Amino acid sequence: MSIIPEDSVSFQEDSWDTLQARLAESVVSIMCTSPIAFDTRKSYTGTATGFVVDAENGIILSNRHVMSAGPSFHKATFFNNQEVFLQPFYYDPEHDFAFFRYNPAELKGVTPRAIRLAPEKARSGLEIRVVGFAAKEKMTVHQGELSQLDRNAPACYDDDDTYSDFNTFYYQASGISGSGSSGSPVVDIAGDAVALKCSANASASLNFFLPLQRVKYALEYVRQGKIPPRGTLQAVFSHQPHVKAERLGLTAELAASEGIDTECSTGVLTVKKIVPKGPADGVLKVGDIVVSVNGTVVPGFPELFEILDAAVDQNVSLRVFRSHEFTTVTTTVQDIYQVTPTRALRLGNNIFHEMSFLEAAETSSVAITGVKVIGNFSAMISNYQTTNCRLITEVNYKPTPNLDAFTDIVQKMHSDEPIVVKAIDSTNPRNERGLILCSSRIGKNPASNFSFTVGVSRISATLAYIHPLYPFSVLSTVFSRSLVRDELRVGLDIALVIPTLDHLRTSDYTPKPARVLDVQFTLEDAYTAHALGVSKQHIADLMAMSTKNQFYKVARELSIHTTGAHSLVVGDIVLQVNGHYVQGIVDLASFDTDEVELRIVRNGKELTIAVPTAPLCEANIRNVVCWAGMILQEPFHSVNHNAVSLASNAYNFIHDNGAPSVAESYHDNMFVVEIGGHAISTLDDVVQVARLLKDPKQAEFNAEVAANKEFKSGTIPGRDVKIRAVLINGDEIVKSIRTNDHYYPAWQLMRGPRIDDNWSFKEI
Repeated sequence: MSIIPEDSVSFQEDSWDTLQARLAESVVSIMCTSPIAFDTRKSYTGTATGFVVDAENGIILSNRHVMSAGPSFHKATFFNNQEVFLQPFYYDPEHDFAFFRYNPAELKGVTPRAIRLAPEKARSGLEIRVVGFAAKEKMTVHQGELSQLDRNAPACYDDDDTYSDFNTFYYQASGISGSGSSGSPVVDIAGDAVALKCSANASASLNFFLPLQRVKYALEYVRQGKIPPRGTLQAVFSHQPHVKAERLGLTAELAASEGIDTECSTGVLTVKKIVPKGPADGVLKVGDIVVSVNGTVVPGFPELFEILDAAVDQNVSLRVFRSHEFTTVTTTVQDIYQVTPTRALRLGNNIFHEMSFLEAAETSSVAITGVKVIGNFSAMISNYQTTNCRLITEVNYKPTPNLDAFTDIVQKMHSDEPIVVKAIDSTNPRNERGLILCSSRIGKNPASNFSFTVGVSRISATLAYIHPLYPFSVLSTVFSRSLVRDELRVGLDIALVIPTLDHLRTSDYTPKPARVLDVQFTLEDAYTAHALGVSKQHIADLMAMSTKNQFYKVARELSIHTTGAHSLVVGDIVLQVNGHYVQGIVDLASFDTDEVELRIVRNGKELTIAVPTAPLCEANIRNVVCWAGMILQEPFHSVNHNAVSLASNAYNFIHDNGAPSVAESYHDNMFVVEIGGHAISTLDDVVQVARLLKDPKQAEFNAEVAANKEFKSGTIPGRDVKIRAVLINGDEIVKSIRTNDHYYPAWQLMRGPRIDDNWSFKEI
């Protein structure tokens, strides 16, 4: 018999009008952050719902996809807006439910009562309410009616998220409760939970709920601080109605001979998928109808898994219907936690962990072995050419059956050593510098690793230079091959490229930033130019020198922040630069002087004006700072073109997924001007403030985590900090965040001034 705490009672005022008031203190909004992708789920920040199922011990029930199987942190907001940090305690390795713990002593002014789990009350036609925090709003209540109790679990795919439930029934109801209602209790008029909200189909206006039989089973163990036993055969089962079973040969008479009551049950369990080399492999076959286990008829998922969970590491006898006859097979029930990853390795921008039964069952058809990689592994392994292959079974000709073997191999490797997957040859490069010209679409990120192939050789390179104006980059490498200019076949005029290559051949430093007019030009033909005031003599002089017969008109002023702003205005036609006719865009593209003399036509009149040139922002970024998940650098040139004001030189253009900086509200493309009351104008200011705000308990906390010491609510190192920033449109924003020095430590990437200098990384 289940033990129910005294505070876990059904509410007796059976009225829908009073339901929200009765449940208000028991349902919480959960802010959830998962800093890394793990086991079919990407990193994210979001909100969801949970509800108290044990007030005395501080236990909250929500979804597995809310908790995340990997590293994560959460806080709950109660009805009176009080926040407490949650400790992820248990997530089910197969189904979409999880339990959090909080410290009841931390609550002030709110006394939650546990919502009773009553799976036995679920029935078709039952009127229900879904109580949660949909769309980040205050508590919402959605009404509905349970319409189906025996459907198979719905597929829930979202971009690169592939989490779905299986091996369980799901309940179905019409109506939609929005994003943020995951983890909501599905209650009857008495306030008892009959199911758990998990997902929805917006196009069909359907909600899907997880039954609570296995949830209630797990809760009894969680109350005692224990992990509930869970068994698996590494097989996926599907529930099919009796009419389909008859088509497979299992008639009502044959079913009755094995104790199956087709009048009282809705269907049978069939084998949908078998994971290779698992307990069911070679024992069960896809299409088998499972009749009974250890002599007990199993018409549905609850009966099957009640037996398997109680028989971990034991043999079970399964009676199955196969090829129009009954047969009995035997296999051993495996502990499902043996095929559930609990560790991860971060290497570069990739996450590595062992494969799970969840992924094997849902997204692949391979045995559970090897190491799964999440991220763009091709950035590390240049011959790793397919994004569909996500399982590494061998590195440098050595098997990697698990994460320990993989870690042991990569720990012994050097940073410049090639990583070989399967059979790839690599030779050492020659020891001299060479330059490689490429499109800026390839060499667009300064903080990147590059390699190229010559014959059978894979050769590493560094990004020597990104041209701030023209769409090309130059890589520097120790492999040398002479560049023959007349063999170049590129869309960009080679005359624009050669000066940069000549400089890089003779200097160890990048060229000085180019200077430009900071306007955008458009082409006009001679007829239009004459109509705008260009004399026939100028047209004749230009035609004598060039066959293009084109004139350059100012179409847009690109920046209002430079010294030359408004010197040229829209509609100006530039005839000459420093006394020479403009014959092509090369003559207007860039300059090496602070000022140029232009002969222009403005409003039908010829003028000679001196125009200051503006230095291009450095495209070759050499300093990047990350704080609270915000990636900051000096603003680049296109920011100058679009920003209403340049409020600081600490520009946030991107963030880490799940970062504290976007937990409450999402903003990128902003100038950070203040952090924690400290004025910010440069990246150095950010570094200094990051040091001041670093939690001194970080090292102690890391040691406790390494020792598997249980942490209490709110002890994750970090501080509440106010940020003031100016958006690119000029709007000023202020937001409060809580830093997380454990998952999001501050760091800095720096690169020296020389072409061949590499990036250095350090934590702040």
